[in-house]
Amino acid sequence: MKVAALVIATSILTSVSLAVFIYMKKADEVSINKKAAFMDIKVRVTRDVLGEYQSDAEKLQKNLEAGTKEVEALNTALKAAETEAKEKKTELENCLGNMKKMNEEIAANEKEKKNIQDQFQKLKATWTKEIDGLKKELGKRRKVCDFVKSDSVEGKKLCGDPLPAPPKPEAAKPAEAVPEAPKPQPESR
Repeated sequence: MKVAALVIATSILTSVSLAVFIYMKKADEVSINKKAAFMDIKVRVTRDVLGEYQSDAEKLQKNLEAGTKEVEALNTALKAAETEAKEKKTELENCLGNMKKMNEEIAANEKEKKNIQDQFQKLKATWTKEIDGLKKELGKRRKVCDFVKSDSVEGKKLCGDPLPAPPKPEAAKPAEAVPEAPKPQPESR
């Protein structure tokens, strides 16, 4: 009996050990199934997120390509604009140089004009004095008219219409005595 009891005890112990082992493996299996389900969900979510990232990456790549093309176009336009700007700058410098020359010429012309105007004013003043002197002299009766017959044709041409006789000098001084000029004889016709 001892052997039978030992076999029963061993078989009970083995059965209990197997039951505990099975129970533990079942718990491990449930835990692993839960982890597998979680990992499956995690993989699906990761695939979805990865798909979104890939679509975003494709959009960004397209935008990058479009941006690169636009940058290249802008660089080409920039180079053209820089070339044009250099040309315009050269033109501006030429224009400024020409303007400076013109301003210098204008200043020289203004100075010359001022000098000419000053000379003109001086000459004008001289001529005005001379004209005034000549007008005064013209306004005076000529001394020759005292000796020319005013009724003759030449006398009228020379002295104009008969003017009133000049006043006789009051007392002629001997030093100032003017000899009388010979009177022209009337023309005979």
